[in-house]
Amino acid sequence: MIGSARAARGIAIAATLGCSAAPATVPSAATPPRSSYARTPAKWIPPGVAFSQDPSVVSFSAARGLIVVDAFVEGRDTPLRLAVDTGASIGTITADVAKELGLAQTRPQPVQAMSSTTHMPATLLPRTRVGGLEIEPRWVYVVPGRKQEETCDGPYRLDGVLAADVLWQVVTVIDHEAKRVRFQSTPAPMQDGEFHAEVRPGPEFVFLSSVGLAGRETPVLIDTGSAASMTVANSLLETLLVPGAVVFPFQGVAMFDATGPIEGGVFFQTVLSIGSEEVGLVRGLAMATDHDLVNLGNGLLREYLVTIDGPGAEIRLLPRPEGRSKRNPSLGFGFSRQGDHYTVGVLIEGSEVARAGVRVGDQVVELAGVRLDDLDLTGECALRDRLRHEGSVTAIFERDSQRFEVSFAPKQLFPEPSERNE
Repeated sequence: MIGSARAARGIAIAATLGCSAAPATVPSAATPPRSSYARTPAKWIPPGVAFSQDPSVVSFSAARGLIVVDAFVEGRDTPLRLAVDTGASIGTITADVAKELGLAQTRPQPVQAMSSTTHMPATLLPRTRVGGLEIEPRWVYVVPGRKQEETCDGPYRLDGVLAADVLWQVVTVIDHEAKRVRFQSTPAPMQDGEFHAEVRPGPEFVFLSSVGLAGRETPVLIDTGSAASMTVANSLLETLLVPGAVVFPFQGVAMFDATGPIEGGVFFQTVLSIGSEEVGLVRGLAMATDHDLVNLGNGLLREYLVTIDGPGAEIRLLPRPEGRSKRNPSLGFGFSRQGDHYTVGVLIEGSEVARAGVRVGDQVVELAGVRLDDLDLTGECALRDRLRHEGSVTAIFERDSQRFEVSFAPKQLFPEPSERNE
């Protein structure tokens, strides 16, 4: 699920932009329901939080572009792996964890995901500890589980999500470079050069703000549960483009949400400003989704020291001293392993490989002289790293048992972040 154009959502969880759960009484954590189903919560009330250490500093792994921390749940000796997700209103755990802990579940109820509405049961998760942050029992959704995968960024497994219902009550500081997240009760003083904007709770707690995009004030969802830089609905694309902007439509699947894959879309670039300060050029991904918000995710946020002050209703971005990192050249397609071979999962229309006749679903047999069916994970990671520096690449594809060769030059789709279109 890695590729030049791939923006994986990780576990199929999450962007719970609104919850239409039917009202009933919230059961006590100490009193299990008598029926086979737990009672649906009357209201999604944020759980109580406290600090045994303030601040609480926790290391995280960044596999698949997410922020994944260890969380210890009462009744379980080993930690859960939870993604810190300000774009999800209510937390989640996998069905495997719910079963292991013996948690009763509600009947499935409607939940709004990015592309459409799905249905998930809920359960009452026992007291949870993340570093020195203590979280009282809280309601979470139950989602299908996934096995641990090995990735170029290390082992990847998600047991659920730490969502905005908790994060609104604390100050969360995310340092992507050091791979540390800090939970604390009060924010540090503002620093020189820091961008800042107000945030407000959207439907069911998620973090909303307003920023400037292409010179227009635009509502955005601050989404640390997304690996992409920016995602928008197709309906918003025209309003976000600067004059003369170039767009790149693509075929295939570049993102997943709780209902499954989202197919097709457009890569674009626009100008971002926060408050009165211009941040610069940022990349975006426009897709067929049901909500009319712009999501700002880790692809952009990782370029800054991020402070999300829930109690103070503010987000702050401190640029790295060395500036924003340069993007890798695009191959014009993304590829991933499907069973015992690799296939094209994303194809940028108009790219050299697309003009040469490559299609989504074609098997990738060889890249830059390396046969892909012989690769283990170490070899795959080395190849992907090597492709970032290749001036010219020859690939062999296969379709319907017929092989064909394509030569192309990886190149940047857009100007670098520090550059501006004239």
